[in-house]
Amino acid sequence: MAVAHRRPSPSVYSELLASIVKRKNDKIVEYCKGLDHVNLIVADMEEPFSYTDDKELYKYLFDPALKKIITSTKFNEVFLITRVKKNRKVFIPLRMLLVLGQIFLFDWAIGEFYPSLTYESPDARLRFFAEFLITIGHRITLRTTEKGLAIKVGLYLIRAIPGEGTTVLDYLDISMQNKIVPIEKSEHSDKLNNAFMTFYEDYTQKGIFIASVAFEVTLDQVDIK
Repeated sequence: MAVAHRRPSPSVYSELLASIVKRKNDKIVEYCKGLDHVNLIVADMEEPFSYTDDKELYKYLFDPALKKIITSTKFNEVFLITRVKKNRKVFIPLRMLLVLGQIFLFDWAIGEFYPSLTYESPDARLRFFAEFLITIGHRITLRTTEKGLAIKVGLYLIRAIPGEGTTVLDYLDISMQNKIVPIEKSEHSDKLNNAFMTFYEDYTQKGIFIASVAFEVTLDQVDIK
């Protein structure tokens, strides 16, 4: 006998995922005793994205509730293991995906709202990005690298350099000597005013961030029946 099971809609799924992460987040003190590095892995059995291209996951996953809990989570990273189009079993680093999407959408929104805005240097541009991420609630730091400043969020360093695109580095793969740089008010701090933040929120409802931030799960990592 077969039993039909209706998959949840993306909005219902995001609410369920947010509640799971929040419940685990509330217990993180129990997990962190004596540990500096704690991740959360969520194995998805519902698989609502089986027919979805992984490049489109940002718009389906991040409703306001999930954005809020991923932004404020104390886990270094929250990995979602699920299936996407072509029956690919993947893991998705949700903090990385959220921050990348917000950086790109912020950059586009700034260009629309302040078309004549310029930066003294790539580092000045990144400082402004970092200030914005803190404004919307992220726990990040600025670090030095050989090519200039980078934003450290969770397990990663993110560099966004005009002409070179955005680079994401696994923080554990680079020198641990990267110094922390204080995040101070930038030359464009006044641009993060109520008028712009309202415009940004509206813009994110219309703007679409498309990127492949899903990685294959190999057989020796995990098996979801």
